[in-house]
Amino acid sequence: MGVLLALSAFFSSVETAFFSLPQSILAELKESQDPRARRVVRLLDRPKELLITILTANSLMNVALAVLAAVLTLRLAEATGFPLGLGLALEVVVITGIILIMGEITPKIMALKHARTWTLWTAMPIDLVCRLLKPLTIVLNLLSGGVSRAMGVERRRLSLSEDEIRALVEVSEGRGALEAEEKEMIQGIFEFSETTVREIMVPRVDIISLPLTANLDDVIRVLKEEGHSRLPIYHDNLDNIAGIIHVKDLLPYMQNGEIKVELADVLRLAHFVPEGKKIDDLLRQFQLEKFHMAIVVDEYGGTAGLVTLEDVLEEIVGEIQDEYDAEIPLFQKLDDNTLLADARINIWEVNEILGDRLIPEEEDYDTLGGFIFSLTGNLPRPKESFDYGDLHFVVEELSGKRIGTIRIERRPRLEEQGAS
Repeated sequence: MGVLLALSAFFSSVETAFFSLPQSILAELKESQDPRARRVVRLLDRPKELLITILTANSLMNVALAVLAAVLTLRLAEATGFPLGLGLALEVVVITGIILIMGEITPKIMALKHARTWTLWTAMPIDLVCRLLKPLTIVLNLLSGGVSRAMGVERRRLSLSEDEIRALVEVSEGRGALEAEEKEMIQGIFEFSETTVREIMVPRVDIISLPLTANLDDVIRVLKEEGHSRLPIYHDNLDNIAGIIHVKDLLPYMQNGEIKVELADVLRLAHFVPEGKKIDDLLRQFQLEKFHMAIVVDEYGGTAGLVTLEDVLEEIVGEIQDEYDAEIPLFQKLDDNTLLADARINIWEVNEILGDRLIPEEEDYDTLGGFIFSLTGNLPRPKESFDYGDLHFVVEELSGKRIGTIRIERRPRLEEQGAS
């Protein structure tokens, strides 16, 4: 009986250990070169077969234990003259309690605490049991599938929620299984459908464009200087976009270093998108309509900015640098508590650098410059300073009618000063 009870406890613990493995540990085992780890992964690749095998083996042990206990009770009753009915009733109560405590609850609690270790140690014997019981497992699998279909239970793949995947990514980065860039890419995928064009566009004041009256020499010069392949062309002002010029469209008209064509004749149709459009929808539009640049318009029909296919892709893969891009950092850490930042930097990025959500992220603004304007209500003067919470801001530079760079100083809280 002791052997049967031990086997029952063994199969109960194995069931809990295998099916309670966190996804982070399972991902680690998949990367491991340990033969035991590979065996665990192989067994869990067929979870239904594994579960049926363990449950079948455990049930066989429990049934055998109950039958053996009943036989012993019968013989004891015959030898002592003890009432058989009462003896069998007591046997059921005692055996049920023993199986429940020693064969189910205790081993499962232990396995839950040491799931990784226990799966590695038990993978080989369980693999052997799976092979021995395979014919029976196939039959039971077919029967359970038939019953499930008869009851209208749909078969579906196990899936993870977004929160579970995010947690898995955090754990994987902490264990070194994921690089920081890979983590950011996965997070970018989750945030992709929530991001609007307004958050990633080149704002109106930064658009490089030319009027329709410009000559083609000016167009070529600007394209070379800026390292762009496309350029918006406008009538009168940026609110009246005439089209998009692509450098490739000028090549057929180049003769002896001169371009023999009018600018208006080589303009491509400009595409317009609202600033509230989600960028996953914009990506599909880029793919379906086969264009790479769109003019962003506000609710009044005015030009709010410009967005390209590269801007959208950078939300997933991070900054894309080509041979024409000058890598200009948007921030510089002067020390642990001081940051020099470009006003165009996103608020979430500032909070990430500071390691805390010190600046509120509101719908009214996306950038540090927008936050400053929301506080001051007007264009601040150079060297003007002000406070917000634990932060001290100094406007270091203006660029025309826009804020250029801002110094952010994080001041220690009173309790931190007292502790020091």
